[in-house]
Amino acid sequence: MQGKRRSQIRHNLSLYRLNFAFPTPQILLCDGTFLKQASTLPYLLIPRLSSILKVPCIASITPCVLNELNMLAEILPPATMTLANGLNLHHCKHEEPLEAYRCLISCIGKKNKDKVALFTQDDRLFDLNKEVVELPVFYLKGGNILTLRDLPNELKAKLHRKEDEKQRIEAAAWGETKKIENEKRALEREKLRKEWNALGIRRKKKAKGANPLSSKRKIKK
Repeated sequence: MQGKRRSQIRHNLSLYRLNFAFPTPQILLCDGTFLKQASTLPYLLIPRLSSILKVPCIASITPCVLNELNMLAEILPPATMTLANGLNLHHCKHEEPLEAYRCLISCIGKKNKDKVALFTQDDRLFDLNKEVVELPVFYLKGGNILTLRDLPNELKAKLHRKEDEKQRIEAAAWGETKKIENEKRALEREKLRKEWNALGIRRKKKAKGANPLSSKRKIKK
């Protein structure tokens, strides 16, 4: 079950990468809620993300998110701060620190220009991919199962259109190929006929069988 689930995650992430030109390595933007939950797992999730997603990754955090975690450090598990401090810093360009979720919304914007993948447990960010089609949103389902939010309907419609166009082009190419093959065979037959005529060879026609409509049925006595 786990293998099948991860295969689906990789497939859906590849759709984002192919359709929106995501870079390699992939930038994974984590917020404090995700790091807090990840720190409770019995294994180190963050270092394994490249292996799980089958793509080189850079797990990152913004200064605003890190600032908020530092303010809450006394009530957070020590492992959360260890994870946070070990991530790459993704500069958000906010001179004054914002709330973590506001900072992330600002960084992603309307088009996700930085082509990041968001990792969060914040309900306010779960449906952000419906507004920003180019944004894959990951979370830990049940607190321990890495899950990618469903593809937005707009992206699904785009993929269907691309698939229909691909099938149309393939059908047209197949028809053109068959036409060329038929023309080639016709030329070969014509060439062979001329060669036989030059040699005085006549092609024997196949003997026709009896016409079943003209055959009289035997009358049983």
